[in-house]
Amino acid sequence: MSRPDAVGTPTKVQVSLYVLDIISINSARRNFNTGFVLRLRWKDQRLVDVGSRFVFNKIWNPKLGILNEREVDASFEKSVVYK
Repeated sequence: MSRPDAVGTPTKVQVSLYVLDIISINSARRNFNTGFVLRLRWKDQRLVDVGSRFVFNKIWNPKLGILNEREVDASFEKSVVYK
């Protein structure tokens, strides 16, 4: 699916990152484990009347990548909250 207003202005995505816990730090391996909440917000006028009757992977959403990740324990689709 294409992003909202694909031929017009860029889609503004608000990004918020909340660090909940720094679980461990390993300076020898130069890594750390953390728990966090990442919130992405954008407006898609095509979904105004749909309510909660849609499947997340069937609508446009910003592609998310974490650089230098070693392991990710949670599945993004299982962690999504719709508002």
